[in-house]
Amino acid sequence: MAAQNADGGWGAGPSVASSIEESAVAMSGLASAHPFCERLAVVTAVANGVAWLKTATRDGHQFPAAPVGLYFARLWYSEELYPLIFAAGALETARAAGLNS
Repeated sequence: MAAQNADGGWGAGPSVASSIEESAVAMSGLASAHPFCERLAVVTAVANGVAWLKTATRDGHQFPAAPVGLYFARLWYSEELYPLIFAAGALETARAAGLNS
């Protein structure tokens, strides 16, 4: 949660621009942990992430891919399906945990 950006999303690290892929992975982890961790901070972080994800995808109409790096190979690519798959998974996990409004 400490790496969450002020916009509600997450990037590849603290203060790195938010991306759909990283935000979705962070949200999925937090939403999955929620039943075991009834903390307001988790609920708030996921709610802010859901709001950011809805804005970033224009309410589920656009899923721009962020560059994904294979650092060991110094190769960058964008996988077009990652943002869609990760966002759908994160929103479903948040919904199942009762955190997606």
